[in-house]
Amino acid sequence: MSCLTSLQQLWVENCPNLKDLPDWILNLTSLRSLQINECLELQSIPEGTPQLTSLEELSVQNCHNLRALPEWILNLTSLKTLQIWGCLELQYMPKGTHQLTSLKELFIGKCPNLRALPDWILNLTSLKTLQIWECLQLQYMPKGTHQLTSLKELFVGKCPNLRALPDWILNLTSLTKLHIQECLELQYMPEGTHQLTSLKVLYVGNCHNLRALPDWILNLTSLTNLLIKGCFELQSTPKGTHQLTSLKELSIENCPHLRALPDWILNLTSLETFQIWNCLELQYMPEGISRLTFLEELYADRHNLRALQDWILNLTSLKDLYICECLASPYLQERMHNLTSLQRMIVESCPNLSSSRHSLKTLLIRGCPDIYSWRMRHSLSSLEELNVQNCPNLGKLLYRISFLITCLKTLKICKCPELQNLQRVDRLTSLQVLSISECPKLSKRCEKETGILWPHIAHIPSIIIDGQQIQ
Repeated sequence: MSCLTSLQQLWVENCPNLKDLPDWILNLTSLRSLQINECLELQSIPEGTPQLTSLEELSVQNCHNLRALPEWILNLTSLKTLQIWGCLELQYMPKGTHQLTSLKELFIGKCPNLRALPDWILNLTSLKTLQIWECLQLQYMPKGTHQLTSLKELFVGKCPNLRALPDWILNLTSLTKLHIQECLELQYMPEGTHQLTSLKVLYVGNCHNLRALPDWILNLTSLTNLLIKGCFELQSTPKGTHQLTSLKELSIENCPHLRALPDWILNLTSLETFQIWNCLELQYMPEGISRLTFLEELYADRHNLRALQDWILNLTSLKDLYICECLASPYLQERMHNLTSLQRMIVESCPNLSSSRHSLKTLLIRGCPDIYSWRMRHSLSSLEELNVQNCPNLGKLLYRISFLITCLKTLKICKCPELQNLQRVDRLTSLQVLSISECPKLSKRCEKETGILWPHIAHIPSIIIDGQQIQ
């Protein structure tokens, strides 16, 4: 194949009956990218001594019957990206000493019969990204001393039989992102002294049997994002003094047995976003003096919280607030005016919520049947978007506040099946968008040209009813 001496890219794709690749592939000295994809009958790749001295990218995807990878892969000194994906029959990776001195990205995924990862992974000194995804039979990762001095991103996900993470993870000094996701048998993370001095993002998601988080989390001085989701057996978080001086986002979601939040949360001086979601046994927030001077977003939903703590109402930088029924106390109503920066608020089942300062721009109200008596109606002069769900008395409220919400640009109404009128909506002269869904009586009366309310809403440029743009 002397005519192919200059070939730089070779893609073999969607050849479902191809069973073999020609040996001459190994002699393409100028080849930089080799992609073998969707060759369902391919069982092997040619063995031999390759002359692929220029190869920088090798991708083998969705070759369902491929049983083995050739040993020469380990000798590709120029290789930068290696992707093995969707090889359903692959059980092992090549073993031995490697010369992958240039490899920067390694992706291994959707290989359900892959039982082990090779030890040479630990010696990839140039590797920056390692992703292990949906390897259903994988129980352990390589152990020992590593040389992954350049590794910045490590993703391990959908490995339901993975029982433990290796200790060397704690010594990845260049690591900036660590994602552990859907490892259902994982009960603990490595403990000990860490050297994760560069770690910025830690995500632990849907590890249903994870019982505890390691104490070293509190010492991640560069961490900016900490996300814990779907850890069903998690009952508590690390306690003690923290060094999370850079943390900007803390999200704890779907941890139904988490009973308490640690006091150190109040001392996260850089925190901007704090989310607590679907932690059904959580009853109390930490008490004390808050140093959350930069907190801009606070979301708390589907929990068992009994009361607000004082510090929540002293968050002068807070812009976004999600508040639900369990927090609708008289104390909250009296102190809402302290939230001087509040711009967006989601309110659920809080019919008597009182005023904040006149800075609110976006308001979502859900499940407030007595909204007509709302004491917040005098605080809406800057409101630009109003989203109302399951509030049957919305019509009466609009009648009372229409002269106040003169800046309103978007009005969304959902799940108000008995609502029939939008009193004084024609006063909303700035309104640009009206969206109505799951309100059958109101939708009928707002039909274009024929609806009884059409003359009152015809001035609105964009009208959407049950997903259909009628104007």
